[in-house]
Amino acid sequence: MCDRLKFVLHYEGAVPEGLKRHLPKIQKEALAAMGFYWHDHFRAKHFLPSGAVEYGYTPRKGQGLSTATKEFWGTYMGKKLKYKRHQNPLVWSGESRERTRIRDVRATRNQVRIVLNAPALNFRNPNSNVNMRAEMTTVSAAEQKVLAEVFRRAIAAGIEEIQYSRTVTIAAA
Repeated sequence: MCDRLKFVLHYEGAVPEGLKRHLPKIQKEALAAMGFYWHDHFRAKHFLPSGAVEYGYTPRKGQGLSTATKEFWGTYMGKKLKYKRHQNPLVWSGESRERTRIRDVRATRNQVRIVLNAPALNFRNPNSNVNMRAEMTTVSAAEQKVLAEVFRRAIAAGIEEIQYSRTVTIAAA
């Protein structure tokens, strides 16, 4: 008489079946986390002179001229200094800086879009090479590395949280 062998396999966690089902959601959440991180840590830098240098903003008229020269005060940067008492990039009145708070985060498993309510950054003078929207959305190489690490950690945390369980019974004759 021959007894039948019986194997019971129990899978838990990020096994292929569970990972395949949960990975798109994990990727979407990781990209959203990356977008929130950008907003919380890098957005404000776009409105500082150091940010203009880091992101390579298009020079504004009057930039680099001495305030002692008469021609400086007739330029954009001169008027900005005279009337607004600052020379911060992407800022005239400060409204865009204040309005660039997250309105919506649109993440898929492939990309993330942060929607900011700053319509003035979309305005373009037809006689100017300045694209404020492009400047605002520029991400430096150093920031890309940080954001990649935020993404990696979020993916790892998401995989760690997978609660998948499967039991397979194999009977051999």
